[in-house]
This record gives sequence, C-alpha cells and structure tokens, in this order.
Amino acid sequence: MNMRCGFCQNPYAIGRTEILAALQQMEEENLTHYDAHCPRCRRATPILRQKLEMALPNWKEELK
Repeated sequence: MNMRCGFCQNPYAIGRTEILAALQQMEEENLTHYDAHCPRCRRATPILRQKLEMALPNWKEELK
C-alpha cells in the first residue's frame, strides 16, 4: 500500500505483513485507525481501518 507522509510529503510503502499486523492489533484493541510512521521524519500518519481492509479484504483468512 503506497502512502504519502502528511508532514514531509515523502512517499513510502506499507507491506502486507505490516498491514496484517496492524489489522490484527486494531481488532484486538478495537481501534479505528493505525499510525503508520514515516521512515524519513518518523511522524505518524493515521490510516483508517476501512482503507487497510480494502487493501487486504480477506485478512482474517490470511492470519490462519
């Protein structure tokens, strides 16, 4: 999933394993967003749960 930092405008990507880990954490803690940290400025960019689920629609099956 391609992202752009909201602060420094640096483009970066989030991999499948990070998306799976984020969705699992959000499910356990009942969160609505995930904070993706920019590799350049280290600031957090919030990503809504719906966007992550759209990127990986069958994520519960992939965890098994």
